[in-house]
Amino acid sequence: MAIRLLVAEDHGSLRDHLVQYFAEFGIQCAQAESVPEAMKMVDDQTLDGVMIDLLLQGRLSLPVINRAFKYDMPVLIHTAFDRNTVSSRVGPAFNRCTLVQKPHELSNLRSRIVYMVNKGKAVNGG
Repeated sequence: MAIRLLVAEDHGSLRDHLVQYFAEFGIQCAQAESVPEAMKMVDDQTLDGVMIDLLLQGRLSLPVINRAFKYDMPVLIHTAFDRNTVSSRVGPAFNRCTLVQKPHELSNLRSRIVYMVNKGKAVNGG
């Protein structure tokens, strides 16, 4: 079964590029560019996971991360910030997240997403 992923990224060209790349590997993507839009997607869509930038339009994405955890969705934080900065901004929720720092190889990002989603399904019985 295909992976259904929310790609929450406020840079439109990057978001479009990621969605197009993931589609080549059968990963179906919903898209959001802001915290309110991402919150709505998490509430309304059937998703296997969330890939989110730490900041969306200048707002910390922590509310989206916490909402995803409410639904037992795994979260990958995709950001240029270093591990210490992300950990201090996200707090205890950071321990449940996967972190991939920009820039990166797309194949590495895809592999981490597939692993994260499959691990989440195994833990949650899906």
